[in-house]
Amino acid sequence: MEELLYTAEPTKSYSTLIALIGILIGLIVFVFLVETKKIKGITGTYRQIATLLGGLVALILFATTLFTTWNLHTIQPVKLYETYMESFHGKTPYKEIQRAGIYNDKQQSFINAQVTIREDNLLAVEKRDKKVMLFAEENYDLKGLIQVIRKQMEKK
Repeated sequence: MEELLYTAEPTKSYSTLIALIGILIGLIVFVFLVETKKIKGITGTYRQIATLLGGLVALILFATTLFTTWNLHTIQPVKLYETYMESFHGKTPYKEIQRAGIYNDKQQSFINAQVTIREDNLLAVEKRDKKVMLFAEENYDLKGLIQVIRKQMEKK
């Protein structure tokens, strides 16, 4: 069995998911109260509009909650062993890695190209079959991860 060298645990934040679930439940309760005529101030056409808009927003919130849950489930720990690395991309031997480095992605303003709106650091691991694995700085400690990957690549 291979010796585990390093494990990069992802930093997951469930606060967005909890807020989405709370808002979704509140909106469903609101639509239910409007539809059962428990809120006396909303009558006639306004009740129908409130029900339709509330249902549409609830559907959008439900889809957003599902995608947020899927995203949090997809982010798994990266485990580095003696001869291969294991991530949500699968097992990749170090001899199949062509290059690995930290890429700085800057989003420039459309109006003024000298203004940077957003800046992200990504770990890009390029395999010999031209596939690329990307790991975001917001989820992993990229500096520790790249050090171990490069050290293991030099051994092979």
